[in-house]
Amino acid sequence: MAYILSIETATKVCSIAIHHKGKLIAHKESFVPNSHSELINIFINEVLDEAKILKKELNAICISAGPGSYTGLRIGASTAKGLCFALEIPLIEIDTLRGMAQGVIENTPNLTQSDVICPMIDARRMEIYCAYYNLNGEVIKPPHAKIVDENSFSETLLKHKMLMFGDGAAKCVAILNNKNVYHLE
Repeated sequence: MAYILSIETATKVCSIAIHHKGKLIAHKESFVPNSHSELINIFINEVLDEAKILKKELNAICISAGPGSYTGLRIGASTAKGLCFALEIPLIEIDTLRGMAQGVIENTPNLTQSDVICPMIDARRMEIYCAYYNLNGEVIKPPHAKIVDENSFSETLLKHKMLMFGDGAAKCVAILNNKNVYHLE
């Protein structure tokens, strides 16, 4: 029986979940910005209670490894590392943008093989973190920081439709004004 505790603190959302054999059995999340440090341990205890398991029954802990909020990433990583050390279990890191892309690929109907999947995390001002994936989840362009202007993504948008999503997407869509851009809110 593999129980994995998942911690997401790379974005504005603080999210904690327990999976058993790949199936979600409990989760808790908050969309309140800058609340990660006060909520993370409370949420961990609440999902463990909901799942009816003890910390010592965990087999691994999974964290989002970024890119994202530096402070949020530190909070998640330090909490996970402390638990892994105390429980003598492995720590698994997942690229934040890859995880976002996979969730959209699995849950968005009507995507086509030629679509480019582009998760985005707001990096303030006119900057974002993003990556490009195909419908199979394969990397087209690895995670990178990008300054957004009206010419951003132009070479890709000449040949492909691009699905933009995440908290950085709204500012891109507003500037680009391109028929090949669509986004999830």
